[in-house]
Amino acid sequence: MTPEGRLTPTLPPERERFVREEASRGAFASRGDYVRDLVREHYLRQSKLAALARGLQDADAGRVMDVDEAARRLRAEIEAA
Repeated sequence: MTPEGRLTPTLPPERERFVREEASRGAFASRGDYVRDLVREHYLRQSKLAALARGLQDADAGRVMDVDEAARRLRAEIEAA
């Protein structure tokens, strides 16, 4: 069993080569850094998709606001801060 927060993924040989080559290009310090970056990007993409889905649900439920009203409220919040 690995310690909490530590993963050891097993990849097919062609994917392992791909990760090794990507990491060796110099943009990442290690293969682990490359994999961490991929996971982070995927997590961020999933978070953005979830936010978009919530927005679409709000729109479908009629919870919408005119863009001019939204801009007015944002300006007021910024000025108050």
